[in-house]
Amino acid sequence: PLPPPRKPLTQFELETIRYGMTVEQVEDKLAREADRVETEYDKGIKGYTSPTLTAWHYWDNDDGSGIRIGFISNVVAEKEVIDPNKPTNSTN
Repeated sequence: PLPPPRKPLTQFELETIRYGMTVEQVEDKLAREADRVETEYDKGIKGYTSPTLTAWHYWDNDDGSGIRIGFISNVVAEKEVIDPNKPTNSTN
């Protein structure tokens, strides 16, 4: 038999995620591991900002929507809802 459908993750669940939470704390809060992870390197601005590596964790819903949370040094630094019908809106 097929597994039961997963509960969609929305803005409501995203608002329960706090900046500074670890990956493990977020996975516990959302009751599941991320569906996929992508990394993004930012070389920074010489003399102003240091390089950063953001690990984007994606939790996908069956309809193409979902949430993505960016972790820098293993803590939440950015988060947003993914809506395939609208441009992304960062909440950082």
